[in-house]
Amino acid sequence: MMIPKIIHQIAPKNKKRWHPIWEKCHLSWKKQFPEPEYKHVLWNDDKNIDSIVSKNYPQYFNFYKNLPYHIMKIDFARLCILHSYGGIYADMDMFCYKNFYDELDSNVNIIESISSDEKVQNSLMASVPNHRFLQMCIDLCKITDQDIIYSPCKEVLIKKVLGPYHLSNVLNLYELKEEIKILPSEHFNGKYYFFDSKCRTRHMLTGLWGTDDIKVHFEKNKGNSNLQKILKNKYLSDKGINLDTFDFYKN
Repeated sequence: MMIPKIIHQIAPKNKKRWHPIWEKCHLSWKKQFPEPEYKHVLWNDDKNIDSIVSKNYPQYFNFYKNLPYHIMKIDFARLCILHSYGGIYADMDMFCYKNFYDELDSNVNIIESISSDEKVQNSLMASVPNHRFLQMCIDLCKITDQDIIYSPCKEVLIKKVLGPYHLSNVLNLYELKEEIKILPSEHFNGKYYFFDSKCRTRHMLTGLWGTDDIKVHFEKNKGNSNLQKILKNKYLSDKGINLDTFDFYKN
């Protein structure tokens, strides 16, 4: 079975809440995977993703609605979207340099992590619909009081319950590993400040996701009416790079 030519992304419906890099990244996918050959689906990160979980995975809807952080809902929804429809899922801060569809020669393709404590990440995935690996990722999601109490920080809890730790753990359990292709970090997940002509994609690591992070960030910057300035990329600005002029995608 071929992977459907669909590019899935999830973002707030109101573009004023987008990080400024997201628009650049979003357009890069449309350029490299042009319509009408490829269909682009931009899922609303609130009611839109609620509906796919409630309709297609009703047995998990209460679990989904009670997740403590909005990003966890997004993490769960991306698994449901890929399982239901197949295609390519990419985070909004993932920049695309080249069309790599012909390299997706396995039923499931997942980006390799550059972190030593993870095998893979969920920022870029591609799959045929209804694959058993994705069903396992959905079925094995769980959160306990102990997880909440003993996780050292929010980031670890998110990674463990539905993020890269969870995906990596399921990959370890999955018997038919030949069905899973790991997209090498060298070409798909390189450092955001380094460009190589072999890059297919690069994670720009904006560090903001969904309503939780945006609300917190906005509260810290009350009085500043320019949301674009509020949401400047911390990683790049710390290096003295001006997003308005920096040609970051060819650095």
